Amino acid sequence: YSVIFSTFSMFPKQEKFYTSFSLKSDTKPFFNFTDDIRIVSVELPKFKKKDINSLVDLKDEWCYLLRESQNMGLKECQQLSSLSPEMEVVMSNLQEFSLEEQRRYVEESLEKRAWERFDLKKEAKAEGRTEGIKTGRIEGHAEGSEKRQQEMILNMLKEGADIAFIAKVAGVSTDYIKKLTN
Repeated sequence: YSVIFSTFSMFPKQEKFYTSFSLKSDTKPFFNFTDDIRIVSVELPKFKKKDINSLVDLKDEWCYLLRESQNMGLKECQQLSSLSPEMEVVMSNLQEFSLEEQRRYVEESLEKRAWERFDLKKEAKAEGRTEGIKTGRIEGHAEGSEKRQQEMILNMLKEGADIAFIAKVAGVSTDYIKKLTN
């Protein structure tokens, strides 16, 4: 079987919403190719039943569901579900699918937020690393400057310069210079 549901009129001259076709030869002698292959066309705009209580069989129930599903409220869904065991299964599966879709949306939202937090942490880590490098450079520069100053002071002492003079030129205390020599 092949079933075609259309939201437009495929056969404008045909009033019925449901048409079944079989494969037949198109030359004489006419005969059916097989009874096992059928094509069914369901034209939803031609399905005229608007009241759930007017549905008489599973075909009507399916057509009603397909045509009205976007407009149905909970009460109508429950009514349609109570019409037949098959439709009860269909409606239950649709409800489960809807819940799965909602769960999937929630999970995707949570995952998106987790990735956003991860990106923020990654960004903060990169900023921290940049700040750390900057601080390290400043501290390294200061430490290097201090070492150069200490070397200069020691070299001046080796050359016999007076401690008071060195302290004045280097901008340090005489106690600092005495600690360097110990």
